Amino acid sequence: MMHKEVVGRRRAPVIAIVLFVITFMLYVHEGLKHIDFDSNKTLLILNLIVLFLTLYIIIKEYRSCKVYYKYAIIANKLIINKISGESEDNLISVKINDIAYIGSKAGESKKYNARSIGHFMCEKLRPGHCCVYEKDGKYYKFNFKPSNSFIDRVKKYMVK
Repeated sequence: MMHKEVVGRRRAPVIAIVLFVITFMLYVHEGLKHIDFDSNKTLLILNLIVLFLTLYIIIKEYRSCKVYYKYAIIANKLIINKISGESEDNLISVKINDIAYIGSKAGESKKYNARSIGHFMCEKLRPGHCCVYEKDGKYYKFNFKPSNSFIDRVKKYMVK
């Protein structure tokens, strides 16, 4: 059994966010001109803060477009890798037989007292899926966002 998919962030929302941030920061810059400060240094410092904050947000959003997650089912294991630039790092590898629950976040996952080990998805605002698995008598969970066919395949091979 083998199934693999690579999920990345869509670029259109990132472009919209960047344009919104630039527009908002331009309004902040213009608004600062109309406030009466005691010295010109205060205005200069505030404008520099606005500039660096804008650049920070734009760079962060740009870098987020370069990150992909690869979800795979290989030899009875659920494997999640993070692809960033030229490197590919293994984040988690779970035996499918150890999975206690996989499905929506609001579903049965709340009945397990599971410790969260991370979010392995590009878009944090959209709902994803929750996977709860048992390791050494303790439950752990993580959130990720594969396709529905991927989830169906994992459920198909789970031992109940």
